Amino acid sequence: ETGRVHGESNDNKTKKKSIEQNILQLLKQSKGNILDDEVLIKSLTESKVTSEEIESRLRAAQITQDRINNSRTNYESVASLTSTFYFTILKLSVLDPMYYLSLIHIS
Repeated sequence: ETGRVHGESNDNKTKKKSIEQNILQLLKQSKGNILDDEVLIKSLTESKVTSEEIESRLRAAQITQDRINNSRTNYESVASLTSTFYFTILKLSVLDPMYYLSLIHIS
């Protein structure tokens, strides 16, 4: 899910940047009073709606990312203890081969 969230966030940021560039280009090409330019006004209106949708998606993606990070943090202590346990048993096989054979039964 993390990969999907990152991909969507990057896509949304790219779309937002494209919209901004489009607006700047239209403003640059505009001649005379910009309030009389119907294409520019229409583009600005559409851009506003699209930008609001993108912002909403970005906020949702950030909430999802925070939830994933919190879940990952909860499992860090378990992962640390489990790895310590595993490698301790693995090192016991140096003392006696019986410990190595017991690892086969744990898996």
